[in-house]
Amino acid sequence: VKEQIDEIVSGYLNAKLDDNISGMKKYVNDITVIDEKKIQAQNQSIESYNNIKCTVKKCYSADAYRVYACDIKAFGVESMLPSLSAYYIKRAADGEYEIYFGKINSNEQKEILKFDKSDEITALKDSVQKRMNDLISTDEEVRTLFNELKSGE
Repeated sequence: VKEQIDEIVSGYLNAKLDDNISGMKKYVNDITVIDEKKIQAQNQSIESYNNIKCTVKKCYSADAYRVYACDIKAFGVESMLPSLSAYYIKRAADGEYEIYFGKINSNEQKEILKFDKSDEITALKDSVQKRMNDLISTDEEVRTLFNELKSGE
């Protein structure tokens, strides 16, 4: 299942990077909730998704997984910019897994929160944030990019 989840996340991110909403249909349960304008705005500063590494946690309340994925590279910046995204992946009616955008029940929500607050995932979040802070403080290109993004240019 881990390889299948890695492929889903990678395929989704690459379709997202290509502004290919219909291509995302293969990886998500509902493309109608995807904000195309938001994706296009994000893609202006992302060149590629690299070294995608997924941490996968099996949910017990459903045939589902909480997945944490890392690492992007921005335009005009040589350094890899660390990033962490979280997804909820469920088995669909056809038996395939997909990134689930939709209503989840309270047991699923409790389980997701438990994973999100676990020592392992907290350490992962802290590690990503520390790497980003180190880059901002030591890399002029990264600092300039983030100042531009913050100012909305």
